[in-house]
Amino acid sequence: MKKLPMSEQNLVTTYNIDASFLSMAASHYKQTAPWIYGNFIQIKGFKGTSQNFFYESQHDRDTPFFSIQRISREIIGRKWNNIIEFVIDCVDLDFYILLLVNNKYLSVSEAFGITDYYHDIFIYGYDLEKEVFYIAGNFTNGKYMRVTCSFCELNEAYINLEDDFYDWLFGVVLYKYRENESHKVDRDLWKRVKSLLKHYVECTHMSENDYAITTHYDRENLLFGYDVYQNTIEILVNNMTVNENIDIRPFHLFLDHKKIMQERFKYLNANKYFDPSELDLVKIEKIVEMSEIHRNIAIKYNLTKDRSVLERLINLMKQFINYEKEYYLKIIG
Repeated sequence: MKKLPMSEQNLVTTYNIDASFLSMAASHYKQTAPWIYGNFIQIKGFKGTSQNFFYESQHDRDTPFFSIQRISREIIGRKWNNIIEFVIDCVDLDFYILLLVNNKYLSVSEAFGITDYYHDIFIYGYDLEKEVFYIAGNFTNGKYMRVTCSFCELNEAYINLEDDFYDWLFGVVLYKYRENESHKVDRDLWKRVKSLLKHYVECTHMSENDYAITTHYDRENLLFGYDVYQNTIEILVNNMTVNENIDIRPFHLFLDHKKIMQERFKYLNANKYFDPSELDLVKIEKIVEMSEIHRNIAIKYNLTKDRSVLERLINLMKQFINYEKEYYLKIIG
């Protein structure tokens, strides 16, 4: 048996690609903390769609702590008898694995035996005696969890993808932790945080020269910061006439955004990156509470289809934007 380090964390759980990466990074917390708290600040979305992400939500992350490489499925098929052997070899070499599978063949998934559902999962260990892999992902009702699946299930889930499916990972992604002393302390972290908060508040792209696959496609419809909130509000308003379920994922992501922001400020305060008078930690706690209320109201609407519940959510979100923006404007000066 071999399991690579994965820390329990409940800061970012909306999407596996974020949650597993952060769990992996947090397992080396003392080394990676400055990087963790210098990221997950900007959020992005696209006009007319409800699915939003952290700006850093991409499989090639700018981190000094992990070597990252991608291997095509064709090469894996040429050099290994099956995905089982490939994964075991990778874990033996201390690589974590991110790959796309068909959840219809994973018994831990709500799609099991019912419908084809392509999604990414994260693998961080195996047990030869039990013939299981240790995996992480959003398997039931979108909940992020760490579970096991059998060797046979993973093999079936891996091979049962349509030939023309859109592989947004562009292969199988491998991550390996590496020590990097020069990045354990970031003296400019507070300056970086304020700079990225400015982009969040002003709804601007952090780098116009960023042509990463996951940030430049459909670029004319790309949104940042509070424009993402406004887009969500517009979608809610449109839903007033159709009375359908709303997408809960944006509200989970917004809550993740507030929770990691709160922990960021606690970390910066504890490590004396700024004068305590610069920051009101009580207000960020209230911001987290407000975002949690929004999430809960969104869930309530889907259960009741009560139009007054949706109206309340829209009004609270409009008020929230002004409240949070005023708070961050004082921080960035």
